[in-house]
Amino acid sequence: MTQGATPEITELAAYLSALTAGVTARDLSDRFGTGTSLWGRYRSGERIVPWHLLEQVVADSVADRRGRLFALTRAKDLYNRAEAAAARAELG
Repeated sequence: MTQGATPEITELAAYLSALTAGVTARDLSDRFGTGTSLWGRYRSGERIVPWHLLEQVVADSVADRRGRLFALTRAKDLYNRAEAAAARAELG
């Protein structure tokens, strides 16, 4: 269950969770780095997943080139919206 500070962060976390469904935090940590607890925070929306990690997850999760391009476009949009919402929340 996602619990982001903003709806945009929650949406990004849900997208990441869908991409990594069935993959343990330990496996994500082994594949992409960072600690297992951070992957839990990324998937819950407690923290925004860094773009370089999200990009790697998408590339690793979507085998079809066309599908991967679509998924990367969607991921970048969600990421940008989440970052903007987080910045607005800090200012407000």
